[in-house]
Amino acid sequence: MHLPSSPQPQSPSSQNVTVDPTQLKVVVQPESRPPPPFRGDQSETFSIHEWEDMKKSYMNRAACSSDSERSELIMSRLAGRARDVVKVSLRSCPRISPAKLPTTIFDILKRNFSEITFSNMPMKDFYGTMPRDSESAMDYWIRLNKAIDVADECLRRRGKGVEDPSAEVVMMFICHCPDPSLAVHFQFKPVEFWTAAEVQERLDGHVRSLRSTAARAQHAVNGDSVVVIRFEKWYVATLLCNLIANIGIMYGG
Repeated sequence: MHLPSSPQPQSPSSQNVTVDPTQLKVVVQPESRPPPPFRGDQSETFSIHEWEDMKKSYMNRAACSSDSERSELIMSRLAGRARDVVKVSLRSCPRISPAKLPTTIFDILKRNFSEITFSNMPMKDFYGTMPRDSESAMDYWIRLNKAIDVADECLRRRGKGVEDPSAEVVMMFICHCPDPSLAVHFQFKPVEFWTAAEVQERLDGHVRSLRSTAARAQHAVNGDSVVVIRFEKWYVATLLCNLIANIGIMYGG
């Protein structure tokens, strides 16, 4: 006699498991790609200053735990002449502490591969940064910020530095703002009471206003064009109707 087999208990792994989608957590890992190698030749697509910014950003994302690790990461992305220059320069200064080594490597690279010429009177050069012909206020603001960075780095190499870079930039920008309509806004209080954040806010608002005005002007021009085109079509259609009517009268009569 054949007896029916009793069902075998299923293991927990073989049972259907229902997952509540609301309980799932999605963790997005930020993409962390190292910058391209820096060789210091004509093939570079980035300046040494841009490459330094990218490298520092990458090291922050990589969460380097020590200065030695940061130095190794910098050296690992150097190639060709840039790597040779750094290695020879570091060999000449064997007593550099690990804490200063990453900054020292970047300084060596900028001394040898920067397109910026460092002056013996950096602050005088900064104060000589005047608006160019037809230069916008935003472009002048950006150029002033770059100029103070150069002056500060030049002084830092001599063991000095700019005490308050933002205040220097604000003073120069307000005193020489190339846009009269924007310069009016800075007359409500003395220069020393303006902060870089306040100037940036006014400048951003001014740029938005200019774009809005340009967009309205363009829209008005396009609207006039549409009216002219529609008028021309109506006029041509009227002429054709009159012509057909005249032809009908002529041949019908």
